[in-house]
Amino acid sequence: MKTLFRQRIALFVPFLFLLSLGLVACSDDTLTAPTGSEPQTSLDEAWQHEVDALAAQVGPDVMAELAPQLEQARESLADGALKHGRRLYLSYATTAFDEELLYYDGWSTISGAFTGFATHELDYTTDPFGQTTLKTLTDGNGDDHVIATIGFFTVSEDGLNIQFWGDGEFAGGTGRYDGATGSVRYFGDASFVTATGRIVEFGWVSLGH
Repeated sequence: MKTLFRQRIALFVPFLFLLSLGLVACSDDTLTAPTGSEPQTSLDEAWQHEVDALAAQVGPDVMAELAPQLEQARESLADGALKHGRRLYLSYATTAFDEELLYYDGWSTISGAFTGFATHELDYTTDPFGQTTLKTLTDGNGDDHVIATIGFFTVSEDGLNIQFWGDGEFAGGTGRYDGATGSVRYFGDASFVTATGRIVEFGWVSLGH
């Protein structure tokens, strides 16, 4: 029974990792590319710019669900996030999964609409359980950006739901993301019952170009 339970978790966890924050799936034709950062004089102003851009994509209902978590996200951002050459980063995605990969469909303030996939490894020897992912996300121009994450997840007592969170780093990419560096945090949840999930990532990024 324990083996079967872990096998079930192993199938579902990938799906969780890019779900964070209770959002609603958006189709590509409803997502538009960001227009770029506007002049920002403070971290609060910069963060609000990112939040407004996300709200324009996911709508008021999703933003209402995300409000508490986004407030916590803002409080966790250090003032150093806006050093020269950096911009804030905010991303939302829904995910699907199979035995080997996670699949993403989302939007971010640096790429606009994106799709992608991730490989993952799970660690059941820690408490909470551990997980690592390597995500490759592709924007509408075909350029990829890569994010490597390390985090944790917990499973509900009935074994039906998962919550996850962690940290990550930009690891370059192709095209406009070649040489990209930065730091992110993420959080999300998923359900074994519906085999769906969501994820929110936030942090800062310095693009190579």
